[in-house]
This record gives sequence, C-alpha cells and structure tokens, in this order.
Amino acid sequence: MESNKKFIEEFEEEVFWDKLTNNLVQRDLLEEKAIEEFKKMSGIEVLNQEDKFIEKYDSEFIKNGIINLQITTIFLAHPR
Repeated sequence: MESNKKFIEEFEEEVFWDKLTNNLVQRDLLEEKAIEEFKKMSGIEVLNQEDKFIEKYDSEFIKNGIINLQITTIFLAHPR
C-alpha cells in the first residue's frame, strides 16, 4: 500500500512539472510570435520553438524548483 502511495505521489509530481512547463511554454511562444505569425508556422516549426522554451524551463526547474517563479500582473491594451 505504501509503494502505491509513493508511486502516485511521484506521478503527480511529474504531472505538475509537465503542466507548469507546457503552460509557460505556450505563453512564451505566443508572447514571442504574433498570433498571425504563429498560425502560419508548420507543426515542425512550432515544435522546434517549443523545444527551446522547454529546455529553458526544464533546466531552471531541475536546478531551482519553483524558488525563482514569480507571479506578476501585466495589463494588456488588447486582451487575448
């Protein structure tokens, strides 16, 4: 029973980091590229762009966890 609990906790930990990274990657990619430019990109181009952000976040989270993660408020002239 204890091994099941450990397995579930490890799984949930992995899911947390994957979801956090994926959400940040999508945000950063859309901030870097205009929506129209993003829509014109091929699937391979999108994956290549995502990979550079994924590497950045994976490296940061492995090294520091969430210690450097900050929540800021940005006021956009044109909400998404």
